[in-house]
Amino acid sequence: MPTDANLTQTRLWETFAAKADDQQRLMVRNLVDGAGAHLDLIRDTFPAYTLHNALHSVNVVKLMGELLGPRIEEITALEGAVLIISAYLHDSGMVF
Repeated sequence: MPTDANLTQTRLWETFAAKADDQQRLMVRNLVDGAGAHLDLIRDTFPAYTLHNALHSVNVVKLMGELLGPRIEEITALEGAVLIISAYLHDSGMVF
């Protein structure tokens, strides 16, 4: 899945993954995968909107990493997880 590969190549994911254990990485992956599938339904509700799918969420994760700059190394695994998950869930309310 291309979006998956894009996520794992972001600086934020790499930082999170380096600090998280296997179970934490798996939990975030499961949440991200579920949210990504959910986001595909936004086009059914708002067909004229720009895409708000998993690729959009990956772009948000990339921007978060850029905003953090060198301080990204200071985040904990939990903080990284919250940021990544929030990037995937921030548009979830657009589905109804």
